[in-house]
Amino acid sequence: MSSRKITIIIPTFNRSQTIERTLQSVVNQTHTDWECLVIDDGSTDHTKEVVKTWSAKDERIQCLERPNNRKKGANACRNVGIEKSSGAYLMFLDSDDTIANTCFENRLKYFSENNKADALIFSTQEKKGDTLGDIVNRDPENPTSRAYLEMFLSYEIPWQISSPIWKKEAFTKGGKFDENLMRFQDVDFHTHMLLSGCEVKRIEEADFFYHTDDAHDKFHDETFIAKAMEAVRYYLKKYDRSKLEGTLSAQERRSFLRKMFLRALRRFVHDRNRPKLYKEFTRLAWNTRIFSRKECWYLSLLRRMDKHQLQDKPGFGFYRLNKFLLSRIFPSN
Repeated sequence: MSSRKITIIIPTFNRSQTIERTLQSVVNQTHTDWECLVIDDGSTDHTKEVVKTWSAKDERIQCLERPNNRKKGANACRNVGIEKSSGAYLMFLDSDDTIANTCFENRLKYFSENNKADALIFSTQEKKGDTLGDIVNRDPENPTSRAYLEMFLSYEIPWQISSPIWKKEAFTKGGKFDENLMRFQDVDFHTHMLLSGCEVKRIEEADFFYHTDDAHDKFHDETFIAKAMEAVRYYLKKYDRSKLEGTLSAQERRSFLRKMFLRALRRFVHDRNRPKLYKEFTRLAWNTRIFSRKECWYLSLLRRMDKHQLQDKPGFGFYRLNKFLLSRIFPSN
């Protein structure tokens, strides 16, 4: 295995219209010691044919398929890529985004200056057509590995899946992607890697482009929201019970999970009047150690008031009670 070889792993499903742009950005790299593993997740369009055409032109590109005995989803595809990889460094790229021509070269250069890091985190920039937009990374005041972990646990997502480049040896610390998750996949992966003790170093340079012209407003899609909230519930249960305490104590971890719970509840459930999800989140609060019993009772009462719109009924003090409960459940609002 070459000490400077990069493996880039691309899961894909029905992306025949965008994956050529993605592969072109890989082929354009100034650093040439790389392999690109494209793992198809059972596409029903011409995605596999497109990838095989590129593979025939450049043997560094491989077209693989998720085995039938692995769960459908990007995480299983990424794990297949990890298992098949031969590079000393790993990157993950979605099949509708692109990287700068000097991405591989510069990332290796910065690793030579930060060789103690398990991963380097680069900036992600929005791109619409040929027009560059905003940097989408979020950074804490003190950009340490612990501070980024606290952000992930609090539902303040600091970076995207393609922002990091990882040393392959880091996967002996953190493991792989959780194949039970259909959403929230990179959040869970980065949380687990950081909780496992991986050290990251932030690099300001932008070399990964998130193409907004292909994006749609997922947060008004009820099916997407339901699946996303199912993933949030899975994540909360998983890290409420986690035995990994090398980076954060259980009490510290749960204090940040509490912030995540409340952000998700307020943004996607309470403010959008989704009673079924409200009930499920209330039940979750009772079944974790994130909240006290008093807080769980407050949450249950707030849910019932929201369900029956009691705060709008005059003359019974419901408005003041609702205001009190909101101040206890969502104190920052």
